[in-house]
Amino acid sequence: MHEEHGMQITASGDQNFDEVPVGKTGGFSLSAYPEGQEGMEESNVQSQDTGPLQNRIKSKVWKVRQTAFEELAEKFREADKEDDIFDEYRGELPKLLGDANPGAQEKAIDAFKVYLEKRNGSGIDGKSVIKNLIDKALAPGKPNIKKITLEVICLMFEHMEKKEIIEGVVDFDAPEIAGIVV
Repeated sequence: MHEEHGMQITASGDQNFDEVPVGKTGGFSLSAYPEGQEGMEESNVQSQDTGPLQNRIKSKVWKVRQTAFEELAEKFREADKEDDIFDEYRGELPKLLGDANPGAQEKAIDAFKVYLEKRNGSGIDGKSVIKNLIDKALAPGKPNIKKITLEVICLMFEHMEKKEIIEGVVDFDAPEIAGIVV
């Protein structure tokens, strides 16, 4: 056995990589971050976490969106049913329900649930909402998201135009719906 560039090489030619730190051979080491940017991702998330709510719900960072959705739900809970905040976010809500991150999506669905309870779904396109909920929330089948989505769908039938909701469901193929329901 002899050493070459700080690694042990055995007689069979195998290198003992367990003894060598990751990214470090012969005194050369690599950082996980580009030079001068160590830990920048965390500070970037923190700086985005303080912007206007309207920008944070559209952030590319899922944790920022998640906290923004929580804040939006809380603002809906605290608001009177005639407050402008409902009108301000009414157009955004159907899109937010299809968030790609399950954690953020759950909070977006919760915010929509509060909207329905307070505002009775007025001004919301039920067809696009139900399509988004079926396709993006029920189809993946995550248990906690599925539960809150089913609660929201029940609220939609209580508070919204039923014809729009049914039209949204009818737009799906029967096998797609059967696969989701089962």
